[in-house]
Amino acid sequence: MSNQQNKMYKKTTVTIGIPAHNEEANIGFLINQLLAQKQTKYKIDQIIVASDNSTDKTVKIVKNINSPIVHVIDSKTRIGKPLRENQIKNISKSDILVLLDADIQLDGDEFIKKVIRPIEEGADLASCRVLALNPETLVENILNQSIIFQDKIISKFAEGDNVYTCHGTTLVMSKKLYTSINFPNSIGEDAFAYFYCRRNNFKYKFTSDAFVYIKLPTNLKDHLKQSRRFNESREMMYKEFEGYPPLETYNISAFGNLKELIFSVFNSPIYFSLYLALNIYSRLITVKKVSRSATWDIAASSKHLV
Repeated sequence: MSNQQNKMYKKTTVTIGIPAHNEEANIGFLINQLLAQKQTKYKIDQIIVASDNSTDKTVKIVKNINSPIVHVIDSKTRIGKPLRENQIKNISKSDILVLLDADIQLDGDEFIKKVIRPIEEGADLASCRVLALNPETLVENILNQSIIFQDKIISKFAEGDNVYTCHGTTLVMSKKLYTSINFPNSIGEDAFAYFYCRRNNFKYKFTSDAFVYIKLPTNLKDHLKQSRRFNESREMMYKEFEGYPPLETYNISAFGNLKELIFSVFNSPIYFSLYLALNIYSRLITVKKVSRSATWDIAASSKHLV
């Protein structure tokens, strides 16, 4: 077989990295979903779980999975998600690096095939859609209105090329990008990846046909933890990338999408109105002194997906 034919049949190699801090509730399920992916035109070189001082059964569960491509880094020091992602990317030698949150479910056995497609077609950074599992509590039903509403508007704004579609649940990077980027020891590594990509002339692509599912917080306390983290991350990006035009994508207005706003209010008047009120409240309580700590207090109720 000629060198040209070898190149034609060479499979794209993929490393999957999962930073994990006390993820016993879902980590085994997620890895088994990854092992069940249809690897037709690509090959998963390794699945690396970087345990960030987990004190539960996370490490034990991963070690008990019988697969030669599954590896765990069992660290007894907590340094935070971004630095664990740096650790993973420094290990990877693959064509593509896929960084996943541990508390997600994948949509089907072709998820990896879908999320790496933009990279194979020339993009350097990609992310996918995020939907919520069926809500059960009052808080979940309220927050689900946010997921539904945002899913409608962010995929249309700038054809999906905006910071809101670049979600930390799934960050997919070309080798050129992941060997270049270095995540700072702070919150908001997903937004940092997006703005870093844009500022340094890398190409970002939103993958609209790939989904991950998350478990919404079941109580207000856990939601406010997540909301504060997002709001603080936004303030941090304003400082990190001050004066850089794509920062304007943070300012997608609900009122600028009046058709979707009216539809959402009409479709679920009580829950959507409560969501708008909760959104305002969460912004008001965000501390003005921005925390840079990447070792945040987890929202425990969002971890039990299965």
